[in-house]
Order: sequence, then C-alpha cells, then structure tokens
Amino acid sequence: PGITTVKVKGRGKASLDKFIEYVKKEHPGTEVYAVDTIEAAVRDVALSATKSAVRSYAVSSGATLIDGGIKHFLRPEDSVHIQHQLDSNITMVLDECLHLPTTREKAEKNVDMVTRWARRSKDAFIDRKGYGIFGIVQGADFKDLREKSAKALTEIGFDGYAIGGLAVGEPQSVMFDMIATVTPFLPTDKPRYLMGVGTPLDILGAVERGVDMFDCVMPTRAGRTAQAFTRHGTMNMRNAKFTDDERPIDDKCGCPACTPSRAYIHHLVKCNEILGATLLTQHNLWFYQDLMRGIRESIEQGKFQEFKNEFIKEYTGNE
Repeated sequence: PGITTVKVKGRGKASLDKFIEYVKKEHPGTEVYAVDTIEAAVRDVALSATKSAVRSYAVSSGATLIDGGIKHFLRPEDSVHIQHQLDSNITMVLDECLHLPTTREKAEKNVDMVTRWARRSKDAFIDRKGYGIFGIVQGADFKDLREKSAKALTEIGFDGYAIGGLAVGEPQSVMFDMIATVTPFLPTDKPRYLMGVGTPLDILGAVERGVDMFDCVMPTRAGRTAQAFTRHGTMNMRNAKFTDDERPIDDKCGCPACTPSRAYIHHLVKCNEILGATLLTQHNLWFYQDLMRGIRESIEQGKFQEFKNEFIKEYTGNE
C-alpha cells in the first residue's frame, strides 16, 4: 500500500500493527532475487563505480526494482529507512539472493557486494529499544564463501543473523550442509534465522543444526491450493477419497478447520468456496505453530532428538 497509506491508518506514524490491526508486524525487508533475465541489469547498477572529484572510490550503490513497469532505485540506506518508517521490529539488510546452482565467480561477487550493503544498512539503522537489525549470510553452496560471509557479518555486528540464499533450487542435503557450515561461525547469544524455509522436515533438520527462526509462505500457499499438513504427512483435499470421509483433517488438532469433516472441506475445495482455502490456511498455520511449540518444549526438556525422530517416523508414514 505504500508508506503514505499506512501512515493514514497509523495517524501520522507508519505502523503495520495499526494498518493490519490483528497481524503482528514483520520485517518488510528488500531482497533482490537475481535470476538470469535480470541479474545483469541489477549488477550493472549495484556495482556501478562513481569516480569524481568528490568521490573517487568504487561503491555498491544499490538495486533497481521494477514495479508495474516503473523502475525504483533502492540503496541500502533507503531500505532501512523504509522499514523504520513502517515501524518494523526486525529490519533486514538490503540483500541479493542468487538462484542455485550458480558459478563461483557470481557467488564471490555476491558475497562482496552484500557485505558492503550490510555494513551500509547497519550504519543507517537507528538503534532503539525493542528493535533490531539482522545481517544475511550468503555464499551460495560454497563452504568457504559461506564462512567468509558469516565472519564478515559478525565483525560488523548485528542483533541477529539470517541465513539466506537457500531453498532456491538445491537439494535438501546441500541446504543442511550449508547450514551446518554457517552456524558455528555465528554468535550463540543472537538469533539465527533461516529465510524462506520450509517443510516440517526442513525445519527439524535446520533446528538440529542450530537455527532458531523461520519464515515461509508454504503453510498459507498450501492452504490456498487444497493441501493440508497433518501429523501423517500432507493431504490433497481435492482427492475423491475424501468425498465421504467423516473424520476431521487431524483428530489431534484443535484448530477450527478440524471441527468439520474431511468430506465438508473436500466439498468446499471442489466448489472453489473461499471458505475452503481459509480453513486450510488456518489449519496449516496451527499445525506449524504446534510443530514449533513441540520443538521448543523438547529442547527445554533435553529431548529434541527423540521428538525429531518420532515426528519424522509418524510424518513420513503417510495415510
């Protein structure tokens, strides 16, 4: 909606809390997703050098974003300022995410550039109580570049550290390998946040390797496409086998979507009723929250490995 619109609702102060009312505000950070069709254009701008009497040094300027045919040039400082205006609790540095696989040359240039962006973002951040800024580790699937990125960010110093550039085309085993490479170089007293991940099994594997926080569109996107997460795996509620199934989606789930039968949810989905997508989205979010609650409790009890093994055993034994 833009800062101006949000400010109107926030009575002069842009606040996503006031604008959305019931949804906790998150970081609306900016990440440039570099694919082959736009990567060259982004880099031409991002790595442009200014050589003048005033500034005689090379500087990574920022990124060009195209919205409805309109180009917007965004510097790291602009991204941080916008997030400040929106009253974000967690500000994310301006970042570029490479698609995997990629070349080492591209990954090296990416790490150098986003490290400069991270330092500029940190310098632009206004430190205040209840707010923080996270750096983002990059490096594609090259262990030494991941280590280099993590060390550079910890040297700058952030309130938390995100691991970016994963779950973008690589196998799960590679993702886990990169997480295991990075976390030993991140402070143990600061949150570790894995961006854009993931499935329940992804989350369990990442927690096992030292990750604390996640974000992902998966539970809501799945809900909009008739997919339901359960303790026994995922279910496609469009399938005809649910036509006369009087059981709830998950008999151990306490969400509103598990009050009616699978047959009713199937009916809503087949008729393209928006209520079907709404209920499945609510159910999936409930499922994910239950999973995270179980993870936290098992860690506190010193039984995470037992919890993980039991969950995987039940989850992969699909109906």
